[in-house]
Amino acid sequence: MAYLVGGGNQPLLILKEGTERTTKKDAFSNNVAAAMAIAEAVRSTLGPKGLDKLLVDGLGDLTITNDGATILKEIDVQHPTAKMMVEVAKTQDGEVGDGTTTSVILAGSILQNVSELIQSGVHPSIVASGVTKAKNKAIEIIDKIAYKLKDTEKDLMKKVISTSMNSKIIAFGKDRLSELVLEAMLTLKAAGVKNLNKNVNKVKIVKKEGGEAIHDTMLIKGIVLDKEIAHTQMPREAKNPRIALLNYPLEVKKGEWEAKISIEKPEQMMGFLDEEDNMIKKKVQKLLDVKANVILTSKSVDDTAVHFLKQAGVMVIKSISKSDMDLIAEATGGNQLNSLEEIAEKDLGTCEIIHEKSIGNTKYVYIEGCKNPKAMTLLIRGAGGKSLSETERGLHDALCVAAALLTDPAIVAGGGAVEIEIANQLNEYAKTFPGREQLVIQMVAKSLESIPITLVENAGLDAIQIVGDIRAAHKTKADVFKGYNLFTNKVEDMKVAGVLEPATLIKTAIKTAAEAATMIIRIDDVIKGSKLGGGGGRGGMPKMED
Repeated sequence: MAYLVGGGNQPLLILKEGTERTTKKDAFSNNVAAAMAIAEAVRSTLGPKGLDKLLVDGLGDLTITNDGATILKEIDVQHPTAKMMVEVAKTQDGEVGDGTTTSVILAGSILQNVSELIQSGVHPSIVASGVTKAKNKAIEIIDKIAYKLKDTEKDLMKKVISTSMNSKIIAFGKDRLSELVLEAMLTLKAAGVKNLNKNVNKVKIVKKEGGEAIHDTMLIKGIVLDKEIAHTQMPREAKNPRIALLNYPLEVKKGEWEAKISIEKPEQMMGFLDEEDNMIKKKVQKLLDVKANVILTSKSVDDTAVHFLKQAGVMVIKSISKSDMDLIAEATGGNQLNSLEEIAEKDLGTCEIIHEKSIGNTKYVYIEGCKNPKAMTLLIRGAGGKSLSETERGLHDALCVAAALLTDPAIVAGGGAVEIEIANQLNEYAKTFPGREQLVIQMVAKSLESIPITLVENAGLDAIQIVGDIRAAHKTKADVFKGYNLFTNKVEDMKVAGVLEPATLIKTAIKTAAEAATMIIRIDDVIKGSKLGGGGGRGGMPKMED
């Protein structure tokens, strides 16, 4: 930014020619409009009666989904404030893995409601302060009303996980799938995996078209590889195998420089080839010395090594991805080796069985029956294409919810119950503040009601009547779990109905939404840089009148 100060009445020129600048209430109005556009883009997907979006990228590839994070990741957002709203979804997805649509709708609703105050003259700093106080109080309320799950309450845990599937394509099989998801995360926890919410990817999801979607979906306590055994004459099965995990090629290492070998007699050629074979044989022998009978490697295995290993009755699977090698090591307890110099029996992994199995026309290698596995596989079946991809996204969200639940075993009611209870208590809390902050807190309370309103509207019902009914049902502390059941069309106890959410989900949604809204509220000047290459002011200096 260049400065030029002239004398007399000459203007102060500070910005490059072509720079756009929006200030004060105009800047805020534009930012709110952009935020609301993002919220409206995902609003219709919320809840069990929500609709899907069909996204088409520049290459014509289709994505059909109602997952807020996926929708916002796929669309190409240009407005800077809209990008901030996309970050809200990313934060929610990274912290909890579900509730992205809720957080975006809530952020947009907060901005829309407080904009009335700002446009009427309330200073943005007062509004931002009020939003922050309302956020802190809301989190405090959630901690007080949440039900703390006991380790023995597995049925309630399954209901929480199945609630996350209600709005997904997998809702028809949620009972069985929630059982598999819970078993997977409980197994990881029992194996000693820490920070489950950061280690959801230790459950590998493998998709395969065909079969009965729910009946044939299964949890394998081990890893499934989309690979074939290296040679048709190698064993197709190994029970209680001794598995060597290599990040090291079984081949003759080629030099990094050019070399010429002078061979004058035929027997010299044979000696040279024999020496190469001996080098390979020494490497293979080191594996045989530790009694390894299965070799899994991320690198290549040349034909000579395959020949020697086949003769020794060893199974070989090569060119495995690094991510799969990491999961196999976690599941089998083996160590990945970058050299064979110090290989020992303690480096080997094991399981009950490794075998090759065909699903349809594709061969897979199953590493099954791992003891205390720290990684495993969910093999999902069903109709192919976009449906199977959406099933994968739904299961990933369910795994994230299960991880959040086991990390912080506190639950709240769905069906708008928790949002209405927070709104009721925030309205009482607002009365303890004089003046304008009271109005701000009341507006945040009103914003929370946008969640049950959207849930009901997406079901084609009368939102005003139903939200009023929920509010009226919250008379005492015993009523905090009363919400609207969209499957029975009644206001009832959602804990009994089994419509439940992790407390972490709604706390994170409120926190991310309020913080994003606060950031946008505090913006009073938007300066968009010029796209022009050169300056246009006198003396070559770029200018723009301020």
